[in-house]
Amino acid sequence: MTRPVSATAVPPALARALRRPRAPSGGALLRGLAAASWPAAVVAVAALAAFQRGTNALGARLWIDEGISIGIAQHPLADLPGLLRRDGSPPVYYVLLHWWIGLFGASPSSTHVLSVVFAVLAVPACAWAAWSTFGPRAGALAAALAAFVPLVGQYADETRMYTLAFLLAALATGAFLRAFVGGSRWWAAGCGALVALLALTHGWGLFYAAAAACAVLVALVAGPRRGRTAVNALLAAVVGAALFAPWVPTLLFQVAHTGAPWSHMPDARSLTRAGSRMLGGRPAETVLLVVAVGGLIASARRVSGARLGLACIGVIALVTVLAGYEASRLDQPVWALRYLALPLAPLILALGAGLDRAGPAGLIAAVAVCALFWAGKPSPAALEDKSNVVELAVAMRGELPPGTLVASPQPEQVPVLDYYLPGRLRYITPLGVPRDDRAVDWTDALRRLRASRVRSTLARAVRRLRPGDRVLLVQPRFGHPDSPWTRTVAHRERRWLRWLDRDRRFVELGAYVPARYASRATVAGVLYERKIPASHSRRT
Repeated sequence: MTRPVSATAVPPALARALRRPRAPSGGALLRGLAAASWPAAVVAVAALAAFQRGTNALGARLWIDEGISIGIAQHPLADLPGLLRRDGSPPVYYVLLHWWIGLFGASPSSTHVLSVVFAVLAVPACAWAAWSTFGPRAGALAAALAAFVPLVGQYADETRMYTLAFLLAALATGAFLRAFVGGSRWWAAGCGALVALLALTHGWGLFYAAAAACAVLVALVAGPRRGRTAVNALLAAVVGAALFAPWVPTLLFQVAHTGAPWSHMPDARSLTRAGSRMLGGRPAETVLLVVAVGGLIASARRVSGARLGLACIGVIALVTVLAGYEASRLDQPVWALRYLALPLAPLILALGAGLDRAGPAGLIAAVAVCALFWAGKPSPAALEDKSNVVELAVAMRGELPPGTLVASPQPEQVPVLDYYLPGRLRYITPLGVPRDDRAVDWTDALRRLRASRVRSTLARAVRRLRPGDRVLLVQPRFGHPDSPWTRTVAHRERRWLRWLDRDRRFVELGAYVPARYASRATVAGVLYERKIPASHSRRT
């Protein structure tokens, strides 16, 4: 009789080979599919953002600020610090745009593509920033909001630094979470570097830095690792200060002499409009805030580990806006709604986390806002309606021979006029003859504008004209001037027009009148010619 083989007699290798793998449970399978679906969702919304931003209005006409951007960036790199010192802007975007123009040219389409690249990169950047602290679904929701929010879309087709600032703000916020919530020393150094790059991209980066410092205080008070947080804060401050220090002398000069004289002083209504502006209107703002805040309140006990991160990025978003507001109220105004691209990045991360905690309601709210309120906004027509200088140039084509004097009562119009009008023209503004037709000298500009007189600017330039020479007066059409700068420019324009109309040496040849006054930088134009004396005409 054969004895049965004992279980212990089976060799271990054979036992492992004979062991059948267990099928995963339904819950584990669903969790695995969900974990794989969120990265795919981020890739999908990034592709949609690239398609939408890249096909919207890449060839839209340039307006004032874009003409300045291209004009400055076309100079040699060695000239940029001096030009930006007088312009009032930091250098990072202009250096990148200089290299980009060197590779792809200075057409509106090619320079707009650079802004599109930054806007598309911001989609995975927002996902990355939210992922580790709030979870993959929060990252995917933040990516979706970044891909479709209209404020980013408006400046994705504009040759300015706002989509780059949004991208850097998202990266800096993600680094902050990893450094001061996750405790990473490497990311503390990265946070300092990214905040410095943000401040070297846009002036509101300094307000972001102040807000981040306030958020560090929150982490010190409420966080579990105060010693590590303090060391990380010191490391971030040292790295950021080392990178930003070379720009400090220029910044001090800009604060004292340039600023944003065209800006207006914000009031309480400006603050209430800020949230609506960032989130594409009051309905979208209401839906997102109600659902996100509701989700955070309902799950407050279950997500205690993420509460510190939410508090920190909420402080960063709020204090950045308040710092810009208070600085504009206490000193010279530095307020413009487009600057809200910086606090928009941490706000989107906070909304992504709140919508995630709201569960299915959060997903529905995000889809509803993107599909019902944000889809198709801003429209290509709105993006193209930034300036009519190109229409003025077309209307006056053939009427501006070399040597024509272009009189622009609005000094900052000169770079975009120089971009579109034919070459070999001369320019005069209330600030005098521009030292560089592709840049604007904002040094004490409002004081100089108020002190300017017709006899020392327009009249002096006109005296150099010979019989038969022409003057094109470019007239800004503001609608409702709302700042000391625009009101003074409008007054100078009226004085210049009256002076040319009364001067008997000139005859009006024609005028360009825009069909509508809807753009951000609408202009009209009147063309004059210096009369040829009757005796001279008889001799000839």
